[in-house]
Amino acid sequence: MYRKSGDPNSFIKDRQIERQLIRLSRRGNFMAKKRIIEIDDEQLKSYEEIYSLLNSKTLIDQYHGTQALRRASEKEVENGFLSEEFLMAGLLSQPIMKLNKLPGLIQNELLITMINISSLQNGAEYLIANGCLESLVKCSKSQSESRNKALWCLTNLLCHKKLSYNEQGRKTVNQMIQTTIKLPEINELVLWTLKCCGLYYQRLEGGDELFQISINEIRNKLEKTFDYAIMNNDSIICEVLSLYELCPNFLTEITLQNILRSFELKDICIKENVLHIVEIMSLYTNGMVFVLYEQIIQNWLCTKISMNENQTITLSMILLIYKSIDIHESLFNQINKTFLNVCTSMLFCSFIPVENQNDVGLFLIMCCKYHNLFQIVFSSNNFLSLIERMASLSQTLLDKVIELVFWIHHQPNICKSISSLFIDQIIDVSKKYILTEHTKQQLYFLQRIR
Repeated sequence: MYRKSGDPNSFIKDRQIERQLIRLSRRGNFMAKKRIIEIDDEQLKSYEEIYSLLNSKTLIDQYHGTQALRRASEKEVENGFLSEEFLMAGLLSQPIMKLNKLPGLIQNELLITMINISSLQNGAEYLIANGCLESLVKCSKSQSESRNKALWCLTNLLCHKKLSYNEQGRKTVNQMIQTTIKLPEINELVLWTLKCCGLYYQRLEGGDELFQISINEIRNKLEKTFDYAIMNNDSIICEVLSLYELCPNFLTEITLQNILRSFELKDICIKENVLHIVEIMSLYTNGMVFVLYEQIIQNWLCTKISMNENQTITLSMILLIYKSIDIHESLFNQINKTFLNVCTSMLFCSFIPVENQNDVGLFLIMCCKYHNLFQIVFSSNNFLSLIERMASLSQTLLDKVIELVFWIHHQPNICKSISSLFIDQIIDVSKKYILTEHTKQQLYFLQRIR
C-alpha cells in the first residue's frame, strides 16, 4: 500500500489498518478458531497448539513450533492471503521480538516463515504491525547464516511499499543498501534488493543521484559480474540490466558494448531491458550518457532493425527512435533503406495496434522531409498504397499526407507519379474527418489540378 507524501487521509487509513492488525494479533489464542491445518503427513496441529509450542520454555518445543508455523505459513501463501484465523492467533507477536536472541535453527525456521508471510500484501501489513522492522534490520547486519533471509524479508516489505517515505524509512533502506553491498558476491538477492532500494529512492527528491552515489563502490564489481554473466548466459543478466536502468551514470563505453552484446541473446526479457536502458539514455541532453547515445546507440538502433528480428521488439525500437528524434535529430543521418522498409511493413501488419501504426506513420512523414530519405520512400513499389494507408489511420496523419501530396505536386520531377485516381481516393478518405481550413484549402487545390 503506497502512502503518498503529505496525504493525511492515506496516513490515517494506514494507521487504522495497523492498529486493527495489532489488536487481532494481541487477542492471541483467546480468539483462535479450532481450525485444523494439514501439515504434510505429519501430526496435525491447531493454531492453538502451535502457539503453545512457540511460547514453551523448552527449546525443543519452540523448534517444533517454528517448524509447524513454517508449514502453516506455506499453506496460507497458497491461498494468496493470510486468513482471519492466522491473523487472530497471535503466533508471531512474541517470536518477532526475540528474533535475534533465538538459537540458529529456530531463528532460521522463523525467518523462512516471515519470508513466506511477507510475500503477501496483508502478510507484509501484519509483520509491520507486529513491529518486525527493528528485529529484521538488526538480523540483516549480523554475520550469521540468517542475514540473507532477513534481507530477503526486508526486500519483500519494500516491494509491498511498507517502508515509509520519511527519515526513518530512508534510514532503513540505507541500512539495507550498506548490508547488501558488503556481501561477498553479487548474486540474485543482491541485485533484487538493490533494485528495490533504487525504486524506493526514485520517489525521493534527488533520489536517482543519491542512490547511484550510495552503491558507487560496487560499480566495477557490477561490470565484471555482468561481463561474466553474458559469457556464460547466466540467469542474472536481466537482474543486472534492471539495476543499470536505475544507474545510467554507471555506463561506460565498455559497459554499453556489453549491454548491446546481450541483446543478441534470444531471451525477450533481456531485449526489453536493453531497450529500457536505451530509452533512458535517449532522454539525456548532455553529459556522458548523451555522448554515448550519440556515438554508439544511434548507429546501433538504426542498423539493428531488420525484418528478421522479433516484430514486437522491432516496433519498440522504431517507436523509441520516433520519441527521441526531437533531442537526437542526427538520428536521421543513420536511417537507411532497410530501416524505412521495415517501418513501411509495420503499417500493414494486422497485429500492431492502430495507435502504434499512427506513430510509425508520423515518423515516416518526418523522414520524408529529408531529401535523401524521401527519395527512398518515394521510390518504393508501394508508395501510393503507403500514403493511402497512412491517410486512413487518423486525421492527424491525413493532414500530414495531404500536406506531403501538396508538396509533391510542386515538384516537377515527381508530380506526374500522382494520378487523379489516387487523389480521388485521398478525397474519399478525408470525408470521414473534420478538416482544418488549411487542409481544406490544400485538398481543394488538389481537386482542381487532378
